[in-house]
Amino acid sequence: MTEEKVLTKEIAEQFLADAKSVELSLFTTIEDAAAENLSKYKGRLYLNGLSEISDNAADSLSRQGDLVLGDPVLSDTAREILSETVGSIRMKKKTITRVIAERFLLRWNKERLMEKLPRVYLDEFSLLNDDAAHKLSEAEVGLNLSGLIHLSDSSAEILSKHRGKSTLGGGLNLEGISELTETATDHLCKYKGYLKIGSNLQKINERLAARLINQKDMNVNGRIHDLHFPFLTELGETVAETLSKHQADVRLPYDLQSKLDALKKGQA
Repeated sequence: MTEEKVLTKEIAEQFLADAKSVELSLFTTIEDAAAENLSKYKGRLYLNGLSEISDNAADSLSRQGDLVLGDPVLSDTAREILSETVGSIRMKKKTITRVIAERFLLRWNKERLMEKLPRVYLDEFSLLNDDAAHKLSEAEVGLNLSGLIHLSDSSAEILSKHRGKSTLGGGLNLEGISELTETATDHLCKYKGYLKIGSNLQKINERLAARLINQKDMNVNGRIHDLHFPFLTELGETVAETLSKHQADVRLPYDLQSKLDALKKGQA
């Protein structure tokens, strides 16, 4: 078991006096008072050793705004505080909240000077809550949510109603998703725009396969794109038959590719 090392107020004060005298990344927990002190530091804080951060500590550190974190245990409140910070906070799991979604939409509001607003890169976030999904579904541009590692049934239903205009880069990119429930899959199959998903999927059912084949990219002159499923673990007969009808290449893991190629050969 890793020994707990506590970053105390006194150690934080020592760091502020001489940053080279303390290796912050070695500490596994942080006191609220220490976080408050470190919020005054003008520079990058490497706190990637922390295994947990309290709500109060998260609030203090968010004001510092230039952090490198690992994957600490956080409450929903703390995760939202850190995710919504306007600054540079690097951590493995950041949540798109309603505030983040509203910032994204403001960048595309033609009545405002977009260059005066902070840029929001949605693909830097790995989680999404339903409030944010509702706001994003209003976007008139494509949504690059390729950083998401999980998509709930409710968020899938909300995003399926997104109607980003093709002239502004319409489409929904969910390439980071590795698993979908049957319910979430059904919702996404109803999406009317260009759906980009598959690069991390481990399973795909016939409905999603049918949804993806022959869909035309809304941004590249109606081009039909290749489909890539490098992490697919199984290929049912009905799914294979559906994918075999795709008018461009379908790339699968080697053992599954041979099965698909044999089916295509039999159809020729």
